[in-house]
Amino acid sequence: MRRPFAFIVGLLCAALLVFFIWPSPIDAVAFDPEPIPELSGPYQSNNELHALDKIYEGLCHECEDIAVRSDGAIYAGEIDGDILLLKGGLKSVVANTGGRPLGLDIDTLRDLLIIADAYKGLLALNSSGDITLLTRSSEGLDFKFVDDIEIGPDGLYYFSDASSKYNFNETLLDIFEHGGHGRLCSYDPVTKQTRTLLDGLQFANGIATSPDSSFVLVNETGLFCVRKYWLKGPHKGTDEIILGNMPGFPDGISRGSNGIYWLTIVNPRTLQLESLMSKPFLRELLAKVPAVMEVAVPPAYGFVLGIDADGTIKHNYQDNELKLLQITSVQEHNENLFFGSLIDDGIGVMNIIN
Repeated sequence: MRRPFAFIVGLLCAALLVFFIWPSPIDAVAFDPEPIPELSGPYQSNNELHALDKIYEGLCHECEDIAVRSDGAIYAGEIDGDILLLKGGLKSVVANTGGRPLGLDIDTLRDLLIIADAYKGLLALNSSGDITLLTRSSEGLDFKFVDDIEIGPDGLYYFSDASSKYNFNETLLDIFEHGGHGRLCSYDPVTKQTRTLLDGLQFANGIATSPDSSFVLVNETGLFCVRKYWLKGPHKGTDEIILGNMPGFPDGISRGSNGIYWLTIVNPRTLQLESLMSKPFLRELLAKVPAVMEVAVPPAYGFVLGIDADGTIKHNYQDNELKLLQITSVQEHNENLFFGSLIDDGIGVMNIIN
């Protein structure tokens, strides 16, 4: 009777030995985040975001970002790579990237839809449905996870590479590692040159440019902040955090009207996850078991902020009832806000609440 027991114990010990010896998919870096701010003051809990309506349900699946044309028609990128044109309650498929389209913006000067595709790179779609690769590397380093795009008033395309190490399906690995693999880049459609403006970012995400092209904002999801990079003026080439230690993980950001920049927070921070960040060895062990790592993902929570150029919060919309799951992008058009979602069906729309 002892032999089977001893055999099982031996197998378990061998399995544990292999588990500890087997290399982790991440090289975790210790990070000691500031205390999570409470939902009070500028983050006061409310349910104003629940006023949104869902449109194009059943027609737009997991459309992470949208771009609204001047006539109100909407471009959106689906999980299967389709680029959709949504208008009058109907949809048409105008192209397929063969990858995972995320950020979108319209180059009105050239009549192009510019697409940040997580796998393919930065793409351009013309009115005939033809897709052209613009760039997939910067300064000798390939993009692994092209995330968001916004065209500046100066005509340059500003975009983020969330991670030069991990791809779209490995988002959690990048967040767990906290290695600073994100980049803020620009692409000049005239010279066709790609530049890295900032590197070392903790999961570079949403992009927004100023009306005078003096700066660009980028969300750092893994650092819970909005960073400003100066394009001109006395601070040209420098950067600063204008809104830090947010209560959740920022995703999309876009330029609105009246000096407002809209940003989304996809998930709240939790003590359970934050307690792991100062323990790189433990995170490396957990990263070996994807199912366990998934448990550390915080629950979804509807959260959209409107900030000014200095990071002061002017609007605060929340929804704990999750009328639209995991809002990942927000675009302003004709005094309305349009919301995309990485995991839900349809698009959200709501009047701006003053």
